[in-house]
Amino acid sequence: MKKPVLTLPEDSFRAHQMQSVIFYGAGVLIGIVGFFACSYWNWPLWIPATVVGLSILGWILDFFWLNRFRWTYFRYDVDERDVVIQKGALFRTSIYVPMIRIQHVDIKTGPIISKYGLAEFRVHTGGSGVFEVAYIPIEEAERLCEQVRQWIKVDEDEIDAKTE
Repeated sequence: MKKPVLTLPEDSFRAHQMQSVIFYGAGVLIGIVGFFACSYWNWPLWIPATVVGLSILGWILDFFWLNRFRWTYFRYDVDERDVVIQKGALFRTSIYVPMIRIQHVDIKTGPIISKYGLAEFRVHTGGSGVFEVAYIPIEEAERLCEQVRQWIKVDEDEIDAKTE
């Protein structure tokens, strides 16, 4: 089995950090609103304090540690036989999606990752679901999408020729 060699760009690290700030910042805001709700309805203050504390702890872990591991150890590769995705530092997961199993591919983007010129390349299969290569440059995602569509078309033509 071949090892994937393509890595994520530096902008993907910053885009994920921005998403982390927004996600955990929302948790802190919910906790702060909870303090006002607790004082109004005489609920225990440990509930919003826990929400704020867990949000800050989650942000520190994600922003400074988990994001670095995710960015450092994520690899992917696409060729005419399969799509390979490798992730994980301590528990490494390698996913091989053969071209023959791919039903369709698409590109997903959002406001934060598109600000950095990034997108998510998604591979859909019949039984296993959706496999994603997130935070890659939009141009790379479009190129991969078009290339996989061509390879899928070739595979379908080969299958049609064999069944006739």
